[in-house]
Amino acid sequence: MKSMSIADHRRICRQLLLRYRRRGDKGVVAVGMGRGLKNREPDPERPFVIHFFVRRKRKLHARHPHFIPPRIRYSLTRGGRRKQYAMTTDVIAIGQPTVSGVKIDSITQWFTAGYVLRWTIAGQINWGLLAVGHGIDSGASAVTVAGLSGPRTVVGQTALTDAIDASVIGVSTADLAVLSAVSFGPDTPALPYLTEADALNQIQGLSAFLDSTGGNIAINIVSITGATFPGSPTILELPNLQHMMYATAGTNAFAKGASGSPWISDGPPAVALQTGGCAPNYAAGYGQLMGPILQWAAVAVSAPVTMVGWV
Repeated sequence: MKSMSIADHRRICRQLLLRYRRRGDKGVVAVGMGRGLKNREPDPERPFVIHFFVRRKRKLHARHPHFIPPRIRYSLTRGGRRKQYAMTTDVIAIGQPTVSGVKIDSITQWFTAGYVLRWTIAGQINWGLLAVGHGIDSGASAVTVAGLSGPRTVVGQTALTDAIDASVIGVSTADLAVLSAVSFGPDTPALPYLTEADALNQIQGLSAFLDSTGGNIAINIVSITGATFPGSPTILELPNLQHMMYATAGTNAFAKGASGSPWISDGPPAVALQTGGCAPNYAAGYGQLMGPILQWAAVAVSAPVTMVGWV
């Protein structure tokens, strides 16, 4: 198959997921496409495969209805005719659906922060957690971070009318030691992130995870979209957003309060910052690409910023 549109990508993933659901297979959580993986690392010999995300890997006979073959067939309509195609598969085991990050309480609402930022001003290293802007009540200069005592300062926050939806919450290395088992320091390298150019090139088959210490949610990135967000009051409050991804997963994967969760993948680890989910069942959500967010963050803290990980 020479080319594939975003619509083709969505049809194929939906077709294959429904195929296994109709067979009664509850072990397949999601179907996506992307680079082949070998020992959880990108496999250069397989640049494009179908990913089956499963709760656990199973040893099944080839004739078992739930067996996922090394190469799977699917169909698409081309030139008014239904044609058969085949593609190599990868089976990826995931954990239970939980989102990453830590709970943040503002005055009247709560949300999530996850990505860790570092910047230097006058020789002093500063640290912050990246979150959404819409989660912080207007006029609030501080928020409460779950697991930490006392308020933490809001270093920067976007407005609801901005193209970016983000905020930076100031923390210390002692705070990070409480929130994460990972040790962050001045030499911690930058966390690679998915660029918009890469996303546009890979969107026909980009799969990602919502990562956490408790497990992963397999999410299927299905499009780069503009500023029309049906079905979600949270998103409708943000009419001018740009650089957005639309994703699908299981019920409540993008639940209320999860805005600000990192989307982490096996490719460039940082994929997006979750902006919101779509009511009523929150099985679909929106995330904003990291490049433009980090550009905004540098202006907000008046210094170049480095994203070094997530909590």
